[in-house]
Amino acid sequence: MGWRTIVVTQHAKISLMTGNLVVQTDTDRYHIPVRDVGVLLIQTVQAVITAAALVALAEVQAKVIFTGRDGQPICTTTGDYSNAQSAVTVQEQVAWPQDRMMKLWTRIVASKLQN
Repeated sequence: MGWRTIVVTQHAKISLMTGNLVVQTDTDRYHIPVRDVGVLLIQTVQAVITAAALVALAEVQAKVIFTGRDGQPICTTTGDYSNAQSAVTVQEQVAWPQDRMMKLWTRIVASKLQN
């Protein structure tokens, strides 16, 4: 997952070119490596994004957030890959030895009581 948050606030076309996210506005053109993107926030209804760009962002587990005309989040993307990772993690945790689970449970309860 990337570290950059990209915010699009004006008319723009967002596409993919050679592993880079290309954000093209009326006056500028930005190239951002897809692997660096953690969040793409589209705060306008005048932006266009290609399917190739969405797929590339999903592959690096980047979150894409769309806002409505009032600027409030209205839609987000969620990839299936992260869900597959969660399933693997849960299966591994179920296979943990009983003494490890009891130690962790004790720490969780102690933390809750402390809070």
